Amino acid sequence: MESPKEKHPPETITPDTENATYFDPNERNSNPSKFRRLMLYNRGTWKDRREENKRVTHRQDNLAILDSLAGQLDLTRFQKEKARRVFDDLELGKLGKSVSLVAFGVCTLVANDDVPNGTRYWPTSNDTCSLFESIADDLGFTENQQLSIILTIDHRRVE
Repeated sequence: MESPKEKHPPETITPDTENATYFDPNERNSNPSKFRRLMLYNRGTWKDRREENKRVTHRQDNLAILDSLAGQLDLTRFQKEKARRVFDDLELGKLGKSVSLVAFGVCTLVANDDVPNGTRYWPTSNDTCSLFESIADDLGFTENQQLSIILTIDHRRVE
């Protein structure tokens, strides 16, 4: 029997499933920055974990608003994907507008990009898409608000 003063290394525990995660201690020592965040989580000293989760959740909420509007406006799958890229590239905080207004502006620009001769919707036009018009009215967007956000996004977008 062992005496309590003797020190033995713990037995190696091997995973009993094929998909178990294994961290090689030598890899951790050779590239500490790769595992920095995981080590901070394990120690309980990661400072920004709540803030990071808020940013991720906030982005998901904003994209849900965009997806909802894109669906209501009958955008194609390609247009929805393009709208998400444009929307993600915008710095919403610097625009100073509501997320739903920005999403509506993005959807308008993406829909107009696919119309070869003219536009699908323009707020001040008499001959325009009634679907866009009715949704803009339901959301309470004025013509000036719509024009402002459409021109702002058009100026700032990369695509």
